[in-house]
Amino acid sequence: ITAHESEITDWEENKSQIFHQRDILLSRGKSKQFVMMTLVGKYPYFRDEIREIIEMWDDMMGLQKEAEKYRNKYNLADPKEKQKFYAALLRKGFTYDDIKKVVRSFTE
Repeated sequence: ITAHESEITDWEENKSQIFHQRDILLSRGKSKQFVMMTLVGKYPYFRDEIREIIEMWDDMMGLQKEAEKYRNKYNLADPKEKQKFYAALLRKGFTYDDIKKVVRSFTE
């Protein structure tokens, strides 16, 4: 068991794999919160390190990507559809303020 624990808790050995998985998830437009929960679920011993590398990332690029997908699905001029748009992105882990900024950029 101690050999297995040392493999799991060795940051240097797992660092490149964690960075690779982070890059894949973020390139797919996933939110920082989603990426954080996924990586911490897989590597619970590195919670603080993962938090540090995730905090450096700007969530707006992923939000833009996801918002573009939902923009075609929902009519943002209709209040009920707009609410569904917000709810879908909030469920993905994006913040309300960031979503609001993206919606404003769509209407400008």
